[in-house]
Amino acid sequence: MGVTGTIWASAIRASLAYNTRARAPLNPSLRLIHARMHAQALTLAVLSDAAAYR
Repeated sequence: MGVTGTIWASAIRASLAYNTRARAPLNPSLRLIHARMHAQALTLAVLSDAAAYR
């Protein structure tokens, strides 16, 4: 797993932890969908920063 995969996995974990403590209880499937969306957004931001850096 490269750097991007590590960032993606840590974003999934962080988002799931945050959504577990959310004010409104969410279904587990909805928490997973939100976690994937947050992780994909963070991964895209990291990749576009890397592309801009080059």
